[in-house]
Amino acid sequence: MNLKIEAGTTSAQVLTAPRPNENTSATLAKGMLDPNPLAFVTQQHALAKPGSFANAEQVTYQCREANQHAAKARVEDAVARAVSLGRDPAAFQARFIQAQQAVRSRCGDFRHEVPADRPLEVDAYATKFSKARSGLFKMDEDFAANLIELASQGQMASAYFSLAILPRFQGESFSSPEDKAIFREAVRLAAFKATSVDGDQGNDLRTLTACLATGVCDGSFESYALINWPEGSVQREKALALSKRMEAVFRANDIRAWIERQ
Repeated sequence: MNLKIEAGTTSAQVLTAPRPNENTSATLAKGMLDPNPLAFVTQQHALAKPGSFANAEQVTYQCREANQHAAKARVEDAVARAVSLGRDPAAFQARFIQAQQAVRSRCGDFRHEVPADRPLEVDAYATKFSKARSGLFKMDEDFAANLIELASQGQMASAYFSLAILPRFQGESFSSPEDKAIFREAVRLAAFKATSVDGDQGNDLRTLTACLATGVCDGSFESYALINWPEGSVQREKALALSKRMEAVFRANDIRAWIERQ
């Protein structure tokens, strides 16, 4: 599926989604690090601004996913993963325990209903975001319009799950099975980096979740995303290079890299 806008059917502004007034990606990054995510979610939910409900919803989702893994994860899995990677088992074990404790401390309140479970009736941006994001799963003729809506709220990175299965970027196709795998993980890594705080990614809820879910506990989301390829491999280098290009696009909420104009 190629995302194309036919000339004459949509105005030129389609290819330049309105830029959000605030850097909502930077705000989301702070939320993923907040020692009190519920306070962050409550505050973002009440703002009723472009991207604020999206931030609240994503942190809520991440805490709930983290809670699930914290409840069932085993430290033995982190030790086994360290051995398989030739890393220090004691270091992985220590980080696993820290991740489990951090999630229980920061996300315990999300076992119950929280503000992000229901948008405010007056928050039109929340309604538009929810409709557009769920619409992406349909992969229909509204895909481009839905992506534009997310970008207009500074939330293009939240579409990574759908963009990852459309192996085309900046006019380049990724058609072989290996290239498709590289593409998927590059998108995942780019979306994370575009919405995280550089230098403090080890405390990000998504990194903590990855540690508990997979045993990759070195404090690096990159290690988790690119686990299939060893350091220095051609595939890993390709994924890193592509991810950097995508990260810049996500940060700019620039849909032109994904949508072709006919």
